[in-house]
Amino acid sequence: MYQAPRMEDVLRQYPVALDEDGITVRDAAGNSLLALRVIPDAPVLIRSSSIYESERAIACVEIAHSYRDVILGTLGIAAPALLLSVIVYSTPLVLPLRAVYAAAPVFPHNLPVRV
Repeated sequence: MYQAPRMEDVLRQYPVALDEDGITVRDAAGNSLLALRVIPDAPVLIRSSSIYESERAIACVEIAHSYRDVILGTLGIAAPALLLSVIVYSTPLVLPLRAVYAAAPVFPHNLPVRV
């Protein structure tokens, strides 16, 4: 049905930006005709583009790109940022209470109840 040189021409029309991306060419029924490179590790974003001949979709090119490095980098930044935000948020809550407890001997009838 399809010839290898024709598939190579199809793949040249759809350049892949990264070398780690996986490419799959599927026919109109969804059967895999050609696969280049392995499917990257999950999570994967798959973009597809139909191939038309005589105004009829005859195949589909799928390019799969892994977002694992992006997610790991985001978690590497998010964890220290969350820790810093907890410290910044808790500081104004704790310091005034220390001042109240320091002044407690002066005003024993206004002493807050410790939980």
